[in-house]
Amino acid sequence: MFKWKCTTKSRYWEMLEILPPACMQHNGFLVGEPVNHRVCAVREIVQPTFTAFVEIGGIDGQHYECETPLTIAEFKREIVRLRAEHAVAS
Repeated sequence: MFKWKCTTKSRYWEMLEILPPACMQHNGFLVGEPVNHRVCAVREIVQPTFTAFVEIGGIDGQHYECETPLTIAEFKREIVRLRAEHAVAS
């Protein structure tokens, strides 16, 4: 589980439009340029990491940026977790 911080809608859109996303899923995306490489917590091999953003709660929802750059596998797992948490909270 990774820590997410609130960000603005304008930062979310700025980062979405700056480069084609490395991955997009359920109102979340990874910025297209890798930050670094490290061992992935899901696959346990070295993979590139990316800055991650997600919008929760529809078009006027909250916007978040992950405090830790994520691999694609970690991002996909986090999106599932965040969507489940949001469904319970709604």
